[in-house]
Amino acid sequence: MSENLFIIASRKKYRFPTSRGTLMAEDLWDLPLPDLDNAAVALADKIAKASSRSFLDRPDRKTAAQIADDNGLEILKFVINTRQEEAKAAKVRAERRSEIEFLRGLEQKRRLEKLDALPVEEIEQRIRDLQAEDDEGSVPAEPADATA
Repeated sequence: MSENLFIIASRKKYRFPTSRGTLMAEDLWDLPLPDLDNAAVALADKIAKASSRSFLDRPDRKTAAQIADDNGLEILKFVINTRQEEAKAAKVRAERRSEIEFLRGLEQKRRLEKLDALPVEEIEQRIRDLQAEDDEGSVPAEPADATA
């Protein structure tokens, strides 16, 4: 579906009957998926009932109301499909974030295990080295003047 249907919907002031009242096209994005589904099913049923067989009317000619209903159903299907795809993508992102968090925890655990395996003398030496760096401060020492 193209954005053209949304332009048509706004210009022709399409309204969508839902369980939460009559909504405009832009309001459909805020509707829960089950409510969107119910609205689409109701509109599809309306279209099916309106397309009863007749030998008097030409089947290739639709009324403005039938065209509006067809467009409305396409809009509803587009919103439903888009929201479902967004939900799937959000789930994948959440799973990735969870795995990253797990791996970072595992990394931290391995670092602790590595540190835990150090001999006491090496730990003490690292402490002294870090304290010495801290005592020197973050400003690097000025080099001695060679001309003095």
